[in-house]
Amino acid sequence: MVSALATVFAAENTEPAQTISLSDGTKITFLGITYGKHHEAPKFEGLGGDVRKGRWIDRSNDVTVAWVEFEHDPTNFPNYSLFVSDTADANGIAFRNDFKAINHVRAGVDVEGYELTAYPRWDKQFYLGIYSTGWSPRRLSSEKFIATNPDLKAIGNAVTETLPVTKTNGDLTVTLTNLVSGAPQPPYTRDDRILPLDPVRRPAPAQDDPVNQSVRFGFDLKQNGRSATNWQLASVDISDAVGNHVETTVQFQDNERMRHAFPFIKTPADDYKGYVFWPGLWPNEPAWNVRLEFTRDSGFSEDEIVTFTNVPVKHGTDQDLNHEASWDGISTNFSFIPELVEKNVQGVRLRIPPPLIVPESTPGREYLRVNIFAEPMPESAMKLTLLQATDDKGNEIPTPPLSKWAGYHFAVFSDPPDIKTLNLKFALHRSRYVTFTVKPNRQ
Repeated sequence: MVSALATVFAAENTEPAQTISLSDGTKITFLGITYGKHHEAPKFEGLGGDVRKGRWIDRSNDVTVAWVEFEHDPTNFPNYSLFVSDTADANGIAFRNDFKAINHVRAGVDVEGYELTAYPRWDKQFYLGIYSTGWSPRRLSSEKFIATNPDLKAIGNAVTETLPVTKTNGDLTVTLTNLVSGAPQPPYTRDDRILPLDPVRRPAPAQDDPVNQSVRFGFDLKQNGRSATNWQLASVDISDAVGNHVETTVQFQDNERMRHAFPFIKTPADDYKGYVFWPGLWPNEPAWNVRLEFTRDSGFSEDEIVTFTNVPVKHGTDQDLNHEASWDGISTNFSFIPELVEKNVQGVRLRIPPPLIVPESTPGREYLRVNIFAEPMPESAMKLTLLQATDDKGNEIPTPPLSKWAGYHFAVFSDPPDIKTLNLKFALHRSRYVTFTVKPNRQ
């Protein structure tokens, strides 16, 4: 059952909202759609609270935002995701919930705005479903909200490339061999273990539900005509001709255990090698623009390498760590940290405040965190990789992958040795991109 239609293309709205009630007593109300550069939650009679002083969304270009109110148990804050589908409810994508504004209205009531970077712009109306988040997403209600499209566009007829198709970037050659949508999403794994299903936390996914489906694909990669073993797939970015865009999650699962738990329908021409991503776009579109990003893990030149030696290590607290990490490495000179070390590579200044050894929540255990700030921030094609870490005695320490947050990189070492200084070797290098315009097959 779909309740009364709500349409909002400005901050104010006088039309009735739509409401869905979940089995746990949570009441979810669709407040409407806003379209433009500045977005505030639509104000409804009886909403209550000072929601108009909340956290809003501002963009340099026109975007579409769906606003939803959650009335829930004040002691248990729910975390839901929107699933955007066409009116046939046959195709759709689960929406990333990090593109949203969260506004606390009062105890047990929150209003969230979801920036819809992808929806069926060629349809006058579309559905919004409510899903749980996490590795086992599931539809929480058979009811859906219906929204009116504020930016109707003709889908057109794109000129597609026939698979297999080959693209080059410098001396790198990439051949996309297959692209298949509607494949089952991989099971939840940890440390190469498939975690058992749980009727509450990890129930068996409904494979016919689009939220539990992924896209499998195969490619062949060569450099100077030879198989490239030091180039790895870093990301997949999907867009289309009408402005839809999604950032995907990619997994590589080419082992017998995963093949058994994650079966695919295979054909003689299928060159699937274990790569899957989700979400995709709508399989009934004329074409997807599939951009693959490749980055190296070895074979760096001398001008891409930078080494920090004898970086002083300090013992600290979570408060010290937050204080250090809260400073913007671009706008401050870090004058309050005399031990700051810095180096320049390819026109980028890298600065490292003292790495901190901080107690973990488990008594008796510690971790070592290294923060790396860059000025100016490298463009998205530039990648920073930690190649090696050694202690003051020259002993090598297992290097974790770098993470990125709030404009800086960081590395976390578990169970660090008792050290006074740290030696770090980085590579600042550039990714390569290739884009294919293709229509996926349907499993």
